[in-house]
Amino acid sequence: MCLRTGARLPATPIPPAVRTLTVKQVRFLFLRSPTDLQREEQQDLQKILDRSADLALIYQLVQQFREMLHHRRADQLDDWSQQALQSSCPELHSFVAGLRKDWKAVVAAFTLEWNNGMVEGHVNRLKLIKRQMYGRAEFDLLRQRVLHCA
Repeated sequence: MCLRTGARLPATPIPPAVRTLTVKQVRFLFLRSPTDLQREEQQDLQKILDRSADLALIYQLVQQFREMLHHRRADQLDDWSQQALQSSCPELHSFVAGLRKDWKAVVAAFTLEWNNGMVEGHVNRLKLIKRQMYGRAEFDLLRQRVLHCA
């Protein structure tokens, strides 16, 4: 078949654009509340969950844990940890093993209103100042920077 001058080839179909998400973006989709997601994010999440039953189970477990922590439901923690251990996700197994190492502290975090977040914030600030000043000045200047910020 010979093309005449000025004749056009048939248009080739252009595949629809597919959003590629980074691992970090998918992680945030899993960790955030479904009501906080924008429409496009909800669609992306649904596509991910439709592709894999394992990912759908992991998403369900992550959301259950987030809800338990948010609503302080320590009574559901044992059941949740058993479900997580029965899943096929080694990362969840490792997470539950870490929780089991200090189970009393985890239960306290779920039940008590008190936390040491304020203290940890100050320790983090002090360590940052110390790292910034490492090898640059004596203790007097370090002391001034710490006291000046307070």
